[in-house]
Amino acid sequence: MTVGVLAGLLFMVAPWFAQAAGLGELRVTSALGQPLRGEIQVVSVKRGEEGLSASIASMTAYANARLTWGAALTGTQLTVVSAKGGPVIRLKGVRSLNEPTLDLLVELRWRSGRVMRAYRVLLDRPKY
Repeated sequence: MTVGVLAGLLFMVAPWFAQAAGLGELRVTSALGQPLRGEIQVVSVKRGEEGLSASIASMTAYANARLTWGAALTGTQLTVVSAKGGPVIRLKGVRSLNEPTLDLLVELRWRSGRVMRAYRVLLDRPKY
């Protein structure tokens, strides 16, 4: 096998190895003045990445990412559940969100890796 053919095969296979579980779109279902509620899609889950767990990143990670930690995030639970389209992370806050914007830094972990993603949460006023 020539070096060119080998390099070409590695180039074609490399994206398959590079892809790992990731965090997709955030869908917020709560409004301003309510505890945070929502779901985040978990994408590109591969074999061996089962046993996913999620959490809000540490205050140190927030500082390193130059994001603002919101006190309203204290006590927020993130749970990975199976859904029709694949796994999702359910967010369930315990404190009311009184600011219209919030920085959310989520960490997804599995046995052999982890990924973090930042979200800017924009909250509307509740509809009556």
